Amino acid sequence: ANYLLVKLTRPRWSAAMLQGMLLSHRILIRDAGNFRGLDERFFRVAVRLRPENDRLLAAIRNSLRKGMTPHGSGLSLPGRLPPRPPSRGS
Repeated sequence: ANYLLVKLTRPRWSAAMLQGMLLSHRILIRDAGNFRGLDERFFRVAVRLRPENDRLLAAIRNSLRKGMTPHGSGLSLPGRLPPRPPSRGS
């Protein structure tokens, strides 16, 4: 299977927290905090069919909104940087 490694960038969030929230959606993610070189912010998901991937993304968005902060989505995928917060000078 193909997997995506994802890093939570939202302060004070961990993969274990998200994992617990996704259980109510009947979705499992793999906490990757015990992988060499990674910490509690990393998790792994399997690449599935589009409807399943869409369901996963919707559940993650829903879970992150429950603990929303003003600093973007809270996720970081390799090769894609999280949005930069607006500068105070603009």
